[in-house]
Amino acid sequence: DADGSGDANRRAAGLVLGGLGGEGGGDRALLRRLDARKVLVVRGTYDRVEDTLALLGIRHDTLTPEEVAVAPLPPDAILVVDCDADPLPPDACRAVRAFVHSGGYLCTTDWGLENVLEKSFPGILRSLARDGAGLSTQNEVVKMRVSAPGHALVRGIRAVSDDAAWWVEDQAHPVEVVDRERVTVLAESAEFRKRYRSGVLAATFGFGKGKVLHLLGHAWQKEGNLKGTYALQRMILNFLVDRAGTLE
Repeated sequence: DADGSGDANRRAAGLVLGGLGGEGGGDRALLRRLDARKVLVVRGTYDRVEDTLALLGIRHDTLTPEEVAVAPLPPDAILVVDCDADPLPPDACRAVRAFVHSGGYLCTTDWGLENVLEKSFPGILRSLARDGAGLSTQNEVVKMRVSAPGHALVRGIRAVSDDAAWWVEDQAHPVEVVDRERVTVLAESAEFRKRYRSGVLAATFGFGKGKVLHLLGHAWQKEGNLKGTYALQRMILNFLVDRAGTLE
């Protein structure tokens, strides 16, 4: 990429994969269980998770938003939905809800909070960007901290730097946790909370037999912020490892 973002994303992927060398030899074996039929990416306008997965060596297939309602979504798969300008169609949201309830894993980024999660799983997480209070972000880097030490989805993130950072793009949607008993906040930022009423950067919850991971911002970092890129990539890879660990 002309803006240098491709280089930052590649470097982050190298760090993420390098982190699997000593601590995660078993993780590499687990990831080999995932073929393209098990990792499905719904392409969007603003994020490029499929490119991140390619850098991480993860085989995957892609879908359009319109195909979600009619495509096979096996309950042992993982569905990743790129941040997009438009809401997922209602029939697709129903398919996503049924998929997760039956055991599927779902990962969404940024506007997927409003466009996918609020429509598929109401009353769990909510976007603060609609409140008319200016709660839509600027391009900025915020300090982050891991909120759930020891959780499988944050494994390896502290290894990069104690002063970890998270890149937030403009017009990102701050996350309000509605169902506090169900949701586990994985990463948050105190300075982000001061500006946007919520410091949540990443959160996960269970639904039926499946799991959901939501990430504020984009997996493919357009501004080339290495620290923020690493944290998001590692969390996605950990989610894939968790999924693979359930497969026979």
